[in-house]
Amino acid sequence: MAKAGLPLAVPKLSPYEVKLAELCALDLWDGIDYQTGEHIERDEVFLGNFSLPAASLYSGRRTTLNVSVQDLHNFVIVAGLKNQYQTSNGTDLAKGISAFNAAVVPSYTTWKKKTTTQSSVDLVTKAVLDWSPTFVKNPNKGSRVGNHRISIACRFLFYAYPDFPVFNFSDALSESLNLQKRPQAAIPYFNDILAQGMITNRVLLSKTVMPPPTSMSLVLWKRAEKNGWWKRRVLDLALLLHFRCMTARVQLQRKARRITRASPQIKVTK
Repeated sequence: MAKAGLPLAVPKLSPYEVKLAELCALDLWDGIDYQTGEHIERDEVFLGNFSLPAASLYSGRRTTLNVSVQDLHNFVIVAGLKNQYQTSNGTDLAKGISAFNAAVVPSYTTWKKKTTTQSSVDLVTKAVLDWSPTFVKNPNKGSRVGNHRISIACRFLFYAYPDFPVFNFSDALSESLNLQKRPQAAIPYFNDILAQGMITNRVLLSKTVMPPPTSMSLVLWKRAEKNGWWKRRVLDLALLLHFRCMTARVQLQRKARRITRASPQIKVTK
């Protein structure tokens, strides 16, 4: 299970770490790279563009996911998953898109309708593991990640079904938590650990506030906010920063320190 010893638990984060992560999440919501300050596609746009086609599948209005290969490709690049193309058995986004309905919707429907005793975490893991192999162009050819594209599946699901308790899987964070390097082996434990991490850090995460919508519908925004999408976004970023997988630009670090700096105690003389 673990690459060396036992997996690590999500630590109890400091107010500074959570505030810095929230500032980074706000940047991403506004389409700003929190590391470089460069403009990128906004998180809110990804939510709108991917959740509406996924909702059409769940409702039965469509039978195929209405997302273009180019849109998914652009998302993969913005998400920093370009390395998913650099595998010996290839990555086929069109193949993954066409398999979404059969691979993902059943688990999501089971979760929505509460027709099983399986936990939410287990259903998310099942959806990811069922869908992830469909992106592989040439199955059974050797590569480090095997016949899976876990990171692509998790990242897309995070936006497609924002009420589904999906966590953003990344190789860097998984390895920081002392999990196996093979994502398909690590993902069940990764999801369990992150779900527990939400509980460990619930007090500080509860103080984070999802920005109001500017382009997505209010109904969708409420569905995401009610089911902890923003808190999962902040936790993911906080852990990436905590384990030094990523670095926020200096301006955000200074702002987070200023906001969380303890107010000086005023000594009252009698």
